[in-house]
Amino acid sequence: MHTRMMITLGAVSICTSVAQGGIADFYLLGASGKLYSVNGNTLQATEHHQIANGGSVVEMLDLGNGEVMINRAFEMYRYNFHTQQATSMFSHGDVADPHAFGVLSGLAHDGNGGVFFSMSQVTPSQPATQYYGNTYDIGTGTVSRMAQYSSPGGAYFDHHMIGQDLYLSANISAQTVDVLNAQTGLLENQFAVGIEPVSFFEISSQVYMITQFGEIHTLDITTGATGFVGQITGFEGSLIGADVLDPARVFPTPGSAMVLGFAGIAASRRRR
Repeated sequence: MHTRMMITLGAVSICTSVAQGGIADFYLLGASGKLYSVNGNTLQATEHHQIANGGSVVEMLDLGNGEVMINRAFEMYRYNFHTQQATSMFSHGDVADPHAFGVLSGLAHDGNGGVFFSMSQVTPSQPATQYYGNTYDIGTGTVSRMAQYSSPGGAYFDHHMIGQDLYLSANISAQTVDVLNAQTGLLENQFAVGIEPVSFFEISSQVYMITQFGEIHTLDITTGATGFVGQITGFEGSLIGADVLDPARVFPTPGSAMVLGFAGIAASRRRR
């Protein structure tokens, strides 16, 4: 029996051969906005949808009830698969200090009904890049800033919660997985994984990492040990971001070539 899942890609490592068992079927999202269905046994990707104007898509996170949160580096959107409506949630300018420049990254559920993410900024008075953790309250639509990160490389591609205020954080430039304490901004641990992780997803308590080139690896969140699972084939460009999602309750017509359009994004963005 197959359970289907959805991912928006990243990087990392795993250990059993796909031919000897495989993983559940899933979906993944490319940086260009192409959505692929992937056979969990063969790791063959087949294009499923194309997000209109989908370039620079960084990550997708399941919000439930047929909705996902989409990060496009400078702005976050809520997308409803049933209505095919995209609504702007907030932008980098709503979160950062006045006159700051930077990006948003690293979506993860925070265990309290909200979303944790990272934000980088450079300001005229502080030219050195600063990195902060932030939470988004889905119920109220408000954003709260948490601690400033003490470690460089805080522009994490993805986060994945493993404990209260503890997040696996994909540091692609250092080829590490950092265990970040969101309350203090300090690293509790750092695993040298030897690959460029861009995202995490979890199936049956096993954490997986994905690279932008389609490698899937397992990660032991206690020891940092990794194992190669396999290479995804059949996709174009790079993959980025990752989340597990049941498409049976998301897509109104499974298998149809629906276009997920951003052209009609609602102009309801609220300043925080």
